[in-house]
Amino acid sequence: AIDDSAFRDCRSLGHIVLGKNVTSIETCAFYGCEKLAQVELPDSLVSIGHCAFAVCTALESLVIPAGVNQIRPDAFSRCYALKQLVLNRKFKENIIRSWDLPETCAIVYEKENNNE
Repeated sequence: AIDDSAFRDCRSLGHIVLGKNVTSIETCAFYGCEKLAQVELPDSLVSIGHCAFAVCTALESLVIPAGVNQIRPDAFSRCYALKQLVLNRKFKENIIRSWDLPETCAIVYEKENNNE
């Protein structure tokens, strides 16, 4: 796991690649990482905590792995540059609204299988 506030306010952090065994990103793990522009999440990830990426104001797009089954409220609060979020169709509109995405962020759904 990436623990609570592990990288909070690391203002010079620009790019992260999480290890293939990471299963959770806890509360405020990357809160305030203002220069964080690229995040590569592993397929092993299953949960993203409250405010995990809040105030990551340089983050423009993010691909959420298909195995993620929980994204807590305000996970992307004040990520004003976020233009695209790619995720699985299992997330319903009322859950997505709780993430506090900017109005300019487009939701792109991954294909569930090759027949889609």
